[in-house]
Amino acid sequence: MTRIDPGASTTVGDSRIRAQIIVNGWIADYPAPSAFFEPLLTCDSYIPRDGAGNNNHAGFCDARIDALIARARRLQGDPAAARDLWTRIDAAIVDRAPLVPLVNPRTVYFLSERAKNFQYQAASGVVWEQLWVR
Repeated sequence: MTRIDPGASTTVGDSRIRAQIIVNGWIADYPAPSAFFEPLLTCDSYIPRDGAGNNNHAGFCDARIDALIARARRLQGDPAAARDLWTRIDAAIVDRAPLVPLVNPRTVYFLSERAKNFQYQAASGVVWEQLWVR
């Protein structure tokens, strides 16, 4: 995972600061619900009094939701069941509103039919070394 603004996060990540709001960003390094929920919104991700290590700035901790997250990870072999459970987890967290998504960036690339082997990584963008043109 990549944190966009490590300076601000280090300050408000320290629970002793008692910050009420922060504008921050998070980019998952792989496309899975766990890449957002686990590092940002679980009891294990909340590290009080640790500005550098705490990604859970809201101090959100709900053992019931953590149990659902653990169960959803175990269900990954059954994609439909896992998806349904991740949807329930998302709704439960949204109802509690520990954070408010502000922006969900999208990037669009237009390619010629001659361009081959286009690869895109969410965290780093286009893998230019793999792209070729006929």
